[in-house]
Amino acid sequence: MAYATRGATASQAPSEAGTQSASSDAAPNSSSTSSMPTSSSSATLDSQTLLSSIQSTLAHSLAPLTQRLDQLEQQLQSPRNTNSRDADTDAEDSGATQQLQHELEGGNPPPVESVFSAAARRSDNLATNEHEFKVVSSWFSSVRAEHIRLILRNEFEPTDIVKLVHGLGKKERKKDNMVTLNEASGALELANSSTTEDEYAMYTFFQAWEVYRGIFIWGAPFHLRGSLAAALSVYTSILFKLIRSYSWPGARSYHFSFHQQRVTNPTTAYNPDIWRKVDTDLVSEHCLTTAHSFPPSQQYLSRSRLFQRPSQPRFHPYSASSETGNGRPTTGPLEARIRFPFRNNSGSVRRFGLCDAFNSRPDGCTQGENCRYSHACNSCGKFGHGAFQCTAPHSRR
Repeated sequence: MAYATRGATASQAPSEAGTQSASSDAAPNSSSTSSMPTSSSSATLDSQTLLSSIQSTLAHSLAPLTQRLDQLEQQLQSPRNTNSRDADTDAEDSGATQQLQHELEGGNPPPVESVFSAAARRSDNLATNEHEFKVVSSWFSSVRAEHIRLILRNEFEPTDIVKLVHGLGKKERKKDNMVTLNEASGALELANSSTTEDEYAMYTFFQAWEVYRGIFIWGAPFHLRGSLAAALSVYTSILFKLIRSYSWPGARSYHFSFHQQRVTNPTTAYNPDIWRKVDTDLVSEHCLTTAHSFPPSQQYLSRSRLFQRPSQPRFHPYSASSETGNGRPTTGPLEARIRFPFRNNSGSVRRFGLCDAFNSRPDGCTQGENCRYSHACNSCGKFGHGAFQCTAPHSRR
């Protein structure tokens, strides 16, 4: 329409100019001027028709694109309609993304409760993963496969720990050889101690415990395995301290009760803080009240004697009967200040602290009881005779 109007205006301008010029000339030219508006109006109609046809063609071609743009505009302006399940999924994804970003930026790790609540599911997934299970089985090839699966799922009975070492896990205990809890004393008693005492001996238990905790760590979340391994080492040290302070049966009862709590409550199974701390209630319940169900082995007693304090005081190299009278070193000669214990199996001729005059000849020493050296044989170390009278086989007399 705009182009048609402009054309009409342009065509009218020359006609008006021509009309004015024609009127000033002569009257016979009036017929020619009257015919020009007719031709310009026909040209205007043709332009309008052409423009309208072009406009309709463009509108028809662009109609699908216009509709699509309107739909996109409505979708952007309208609020998102999501159900509760999608909202929960988005919340979990956003929470996991925020947690990962927080950890990468050096933030705090996730809460302990959230980590250990999913520990059972993660260990179950590990047990079903054949590749991971084959790796654990190759490391502990002497343990039966079902025992490994139970340990990874934290479902292994604590009192069955001897199955991990006895007969390489292929020999089952008799049903009558079970461990029972004495409700009166709180002690663990063996139904048939003559056959199962060795199963729960201290050496056998700790041998099986090392195998158990090695498998148990594999079932923990990956980022907790290092701290859990250290916590289990601290727990083993706690058991040894309980053995020294109380008794092996008491420490064993403490362990079975403590371990059973970890199996019953999966949220604390892989918590390093739980394993590395002493449960004082269990110590009072088991270690202080548990009597010796059976005496420790003679081998353990013989080894323990090596660490007993000697009944006699240790020999001090400085003589307490020196000139100072207080056992401190003096400024005298070395052999006068240092005295060594006498040994009967030595073949040395010269011994520090022994009187040379007494060993050289009869009545060789004139000091008698006032002599600062010992009157003993410097060949065999015995008192009562000198080296010139010694009859020992190694004597050089």
